[in-house]
Amino acid sequence: MRLPRLVLITLLLATSTGPAIATVITVNGNGKAEYTTIQAAIDAAADSGDEIIVEAGIYTGTGDSVIDLQGKTFLLRSSAGPEETIIDGQNVRRAVVCENNEGADTLLKGFTITGGSAVSGGGVYLDASHPPLQNCRVEYNTAQFGAGIFANDSGAECLHCDIAHNTAVSSAYGGGVYIAGETTPSLMHCR
Repeated sequence: MRLPRLVLITLLLATSTGPAIATVITVNGNGKAEYTTIQAAIDAAADSGDEIIVEAGIYTGTGDSVIDLQGKTFLLRSSAGPEETIIDGQNVRRAVVCENNEGADTLLKGFTITGGSAVSGGGVYLDASHPPLQNCRVEYNTAQFGAGIFANDSGAECLHCDIAHNTAVSSAYGGGVYIAGETTPSLMHCR
């Protein structure tokens, strides 16, 4: 009887201590994927290593933001590029929020981020977070501070991004990008 018990314990230890396997999560607004909203996919993602693939479409939200990355580590990317995959705040909410220490391993790639509206960071709001944005268009957002991107205590990296046609209203600080605190963002090959 001791041998089967030893085999069972060995099997349990082997399966419980192995590395986590990343999951691929799909999003399609027409219901042809696992999730119909980007936020639902983020909510379902593990805290580390998943890949969320968003198919072409216009994605909106109902709360204070369209998406909140929640401090998780994952790759969030579009399958069709920024021309066809749009995160739209509908001029009533922020588009993207990163305020939970998202780091360089949380990547946002291939989206148009538009229609965001807030006091600060209408398009992208970064507070003590450092997620890279690659091949994104941040356009037609409004805010008093950092209509396109608001970065506070953030070292975010923007690579091959277009940041244009954003409007700082009232106090007029940072139509495209507003940098505050101990912020060291990097904008490379952006326009």
